[in-house]
Amino acid sequence: MDETTYTPVRDYFKTRNGKAMGADHPIAWTHEPVTGSRFFYTEFGHDLLTLSTPFVCQHILEAIKWEGKGTAVRAKQAP
Repeated sequence: MDETTYTPVRDYFKTRNGKAMGADHPIAWTHEPVTGSRFFYTEFGHDLLTLSTPFVCQHILEAIKWEGKGTAVRAKQAP
């Protein structure tokens, strides 16, 4: 994320020593452990205004689709 395109630390967090992350500022990432599961994390959604934008809605929808293409891990059934 290019922090020059937005305010990286809001006033509320500045009063609590919040600092910008700088040039290497991830906004979303994935993890696929050897177990076959898939994890998705996003920084979008700190407030409802952000969550309601078409971009973020599409971002989350694509993440759900991506996760659904992973190998299903089934729970063992009791004997």
